[in-house]
Amino acid sequence: MVVKFFAEYCEPCKRTLGTAQRLAVEHPEVHFVGVSEDEYQATAERVVKHHGLTFPIVLDRGHVLQGRFRVREMPVTFVADSNGIVRWVGGPAQTEDELADAIATIR
Repeated sequence: MVVKFFAEYCEPCKRTLGTAQRLAVEHPEVHFVGVSEDEYQATAERVVKHHGLTFPIVLDRGHVLQGRFRVREMPVTFVADSNGIVRWVGGPAQTEDELADAIATIR
């Protein structure tokens, strides 16, 4: 499973959301979930549309998930294996290759 936190105002998020979408399509056996930290549903929907995201998106309006996952900066991406153990965490400097490698190790 891949859990990706993002927000419209986050410049690095704009770079990494396209990568997440492409990898979600390439790896249908891996579940991707996006977590929008935007304040409004319409803002989250605008980001989804702009990046052509097809994986499920949760609006974390109250920042509950952000707190539970201890997200302090964005974007942040968690990659967990089939047992739910987080095997990789990528921050704002994450690269496409790093995320692809992390996904390859959990399959």
